[in-house]
Amino acid sequence: GLHVFGSEVAGKSAAFSAQLLDQVRNRDLEASGEKLGEVVRIARTLKLDAVGQRSRLPVIGGLIDRMRASRGELMQKFSDSNAQIEQLMADVGVQQAAQSQRVQEFDRMHAMVRQERHALGLHVAAGKLQLARMEAELARLAGQEDPLSRTRRNELDHAVRLLDKRIGDLLVMQHAAEQSLPMIRMIQANAIQLIEKFNAVRDITIPSWKRQFAIQLSLQEQKNAVA
Repeated sequence: GLHVFGSEVAGKSAAFSAQLLDQVRNRDLEASGEKLGEVVRIARTLKLDAVGQRSRLPVIGGLIDRMRASRGELMQKFSDSNAQIEQLMADVGVQQAAQSQRVQEFDRMHAMVRQERHALGLHVAAGKLQLARMEAELARLAGQEDPLSRTRRNELDHAVRLLDKRIGDLLVMQHAAEQSLPMIRMIQANAIQLIEKFNAVRDITIPSWKRQFAIQLSLQEQKNAVA
């Protein structure tokens, strides 16, 4: 019947809308970004130049030196910071595995929504053709007052109104599908960007931070040995 015309495509549209809304409301991206920001913050709070500095102030210089971070204290701070960073990276790593899977799902979703948009367009075109045929038949029956003609006009008039409404609904769904395509790509791009940020922190930021700490500690020990 006309009231279910295009309903199979409409069902897919509703499913896509619900899935897309779930992705928009998903806070995994935001939570992962916050944890990566925390990793960088922790790394920056550990001052590598605090070890071994000696004061040049007379009399109170020794007291100031004792207040500075010793090698053991700095090593403990590094250990604590490293433990926090490793835990945060482990948490984000679990989420990144899921994000990588979602990136592929977004490609499939995009392709399916494009197919849906095309199918909706075909239904709209077919509906308009049928609407034109019914309106032409109505025009031919105009002025004919025999019982069969009046009954047929009433049927056609009702069908025209119903089909015209249905075509309008399908056009709205097609427009919604059109709008969802760039949104899918935007969400996918955000996921890819976070994956890249995670990889950069894991492969560049953290190793560089550890190397810098080791170099600074080694240089200070050499200075102490010379002294």
